[in-house]
Amino acid sequence: RRELIMTSVVNSGLDYDKTELYERAISDFKNSLVQLEKVKSLSFKRIYSSYNNFMKENNFLDYDDLLTYALKLLKSNSDVRNYYQNMCRVIIEDEAQDSSPIQQELITVLGEKYGNIIRCGDVNQAITATFSNSDVRGFKKFIKENYNVEMNKSQRCGLKIIELANKTIDEAHKFAPEAFLNIKMQSVEGKNPTNTDGVEFKVFEKSEDEKNYIVSEI
Repeated sequence: RRELIMTSVVNSGLDYDKTELYERAISDFKNSLVQLEKVKSLSFKRIYSSYNNFMKENNFLDYDDLLTYALKLLKSNSDVRNYYQNMCRVIIEDEAQDSSPIQQELITVLGEKYGNIIRCGDVNQAITATFSNSDVRGFKKFIKENYNVEMNKSQRCGLKIIELANKTIDEAHKFAPEAFLNIKMQSVEGKNPTNTDGVEFKVFEKSEDEKNYIVSEI
């Protein structure tokens, strides 16, 4: 997929280092279910059309297509919808904070008949939105509207990691109070690792600087 998008990017007269940007944009666009005619960027239209035409000509589907077509089929065909709703008597989702809007809608449609949806996740761990289509707002809404249980103890993390995570929440509340839920992680007495050098805290202005640092250290 990336090679195909890179070819489209280069053929459009753009630098190949824009490939990741357009790959993310194509994924975002497909998940948004917006019509291409409403997109204003001419370069995006060219690159998307080139990519999408190739996929159709070769009968290919990417991951975003699997999600969007599955959702369309469930919504438009009552026989298919009933079949899978009867199959999904209980739905249990892990890492719910990383689900995209379409994934969340799929779960909702599949669980409509029995209403037994269990979503397990950590809003304060929602870091993949910077490079994926995850939408933590949908998970927050689910938590607010449904019965929920807090699981705020961990025995697998070192004490320094728990301390830093809780401090991060405190600091974030000063300038972005809605970013985190005010749930602090607690250790389990006598169970957590006690290593004293388990955390090194650094802030990088650019993602490239972070990558280069990690590579140099490992």
